[in-house]
Amino acid sequence: MSADQPATRQTTDDQGKAAVHEPYNVSPGDYKGYLQEARNHDRDLWENNGWGIRSIEGEHDTLIWTSPYHFRSRPQKGPFAFEEASILQTMVVDVHYTKEQKRQMNDNDFYLTGWNGVEDLRPPGDLQIRSEEDRTVWEIGGMTYEAAPPVWKVHGKDRAIDYDFTFRANAPAIWMTDPAKSAVETGDRWHMIYVDAEGKLGTPDRTIPVSGMAWHERHVHLSTTYDPASLLKGRGLVIHNAFSRDFQVFFLARPDLGVYRAKVISPGGLVDFFGESEIKMTVDQHWTDPRSRFEIPCVWTIELENAQGKLSLHVTGFARSYYLWNNLRRGVNVLYWWLAESTGEWTDKRTQTTTAITELKHVVHANRTFYHYSK
Repeated sequence: MSADQPATRQTTDDQGKAAVHEPYNVSPGDYKGYLQEARNHDRDLWENNGWGIRSIEGEHDTLIWTSPYHFRSRPQKGPFAFEEASILQTMVVDVHYTKEQKRQMNDNDFYLTGWNGVEDLRPPGDLQIRSEEDRTVWEIGGMTYEAAPPVWKVHGKDRAIDYDFTFRANAPAIWMTDPAKSAVETGDRWHMIYVDAEGKLGTPDRTIPVSGMAWHERHVHLSTTYDPASLLKGRGLVIHNAFSRDFQVFFLARPDLGVYRAKVISPGGLVDFFGESEIKMTVDQHWTDPRSRFEIPCVWTIELENAQGKLSLHVTGFARSYYLWNNLRRGVNVLYWWLAESTGEWTDKRTQTTTAITELKHVVHANRTFYHYSK
């Protein structure tokens, strides 16, 4: 199979036995790099290959984010304060709290590299992307990211952190753009995927075994209009991911752009939600972060409803990390991540069944412009 052909995934019958193979809706060709296309067409470029991992089992709560990036910015015009670069990012939050402590926010430590100013910028050639017969491989700074959908692998070492993970898709990818068109045609091309995660993370303090869930995002922004400092003004971007072995929730909102997307995966199957009429989020409580001094949300309510299902979810954050996008030409963005848990109720209107949802492992992510000027 060539790298631009659709991959296949194995399905199972009602008894869990292996059944037919069917095409998966992401292929290795969806991971080709676009830096040369950006040069050829004189466009700005933002592309990544990001992985967020949330532990489900064990006494610790662990959140991991790793991603390589390629950037290009047209001189004096583009969105970045540099012309071309690559970045390798690692973020780790690893906490051990009691149930009582997880009822409120805590001032936890976290590990972060990749977005700490100009010293974390790398030459664009540090990120190498190559196509093989059945996979596409990204390599940068001792890290390797292999895409052979519906299986991916991330392994290697980023500074003080060792990775060894295998991911397997448990549902089709969520395409936020038309997968039949290239980024050269549309300017934007990106998808998100839920996967099962197995592996381990090595830190200077301990080796963390992880059996859990992960979400994956593959963004390509190839245009002359993409500018995070402008696009994420106001209420910015908010993403919620909630996991158990048999129940998952995905929620994405960019309210000022009118973008709302969510889905629920339950034993009864997949239900998609679209638009502001079906997708709502309220912030119920804030916390003043003693390190950043930002007042940040820490308790949320999510409500999803359409003709197929209804979800009400109460989300409580208890740990966080944050960093800045401080290499933008026209502003500075603040990015926060929360470890959280959620409880609620799911009604599958197709089967007229209602299920109590307890102690979902939850991650919240927000990206908002802190400062913007419009020159």
